[in-house]
Amino acid sequence: MRIEQSVTNVDILQKVRDILQALNNRINPTDNWQARLLGPIVTPGVVDTEFTVLHNLGRAPTNYIWNVDKAAVVYDSRRANWDVSQMFLKCNVATVTLYLIVL
Repeated sequence: MRIEQSVTNVDILQKVRDILQALNNRINPTDNWQARLLGPIVTPGVVDTEFTVLHNLGRAPTNYIWNVDKAAVVYDSRRANWDVSQMFLKCNVATVTLYLIVL
C-alpha cells in the first residue's frame, strides 16, 4: 500500500514525505539546521578589506563554513556587530570566489 493512498490530509502527507526524504539521506544543512547557503560571493580586490555578507538568518550567526577557489583564508570582522541579517568578513587574498554555509 502506498502512503499517499492512505493519508488524505495534505499537511500530514507533506510531513510524511519530509520524513521519508530524511530517511533516504536526502537532507541538506538548511533542512536539518537553521542555516543559509550563500554564494558565489566575490571578495574585494584589495587584500584584508572588510565586506558585508547579507545572510537573513533571522539571528546573529554563531559560525560559518567557507569554501574558496584560491588558497585563501576567510576570517571574522567586527563580529560584535553581526546581526539578524548581515555579517562582516575579510579575506587574505584579493578577488576570491566564496561560498558559505552560515549557521
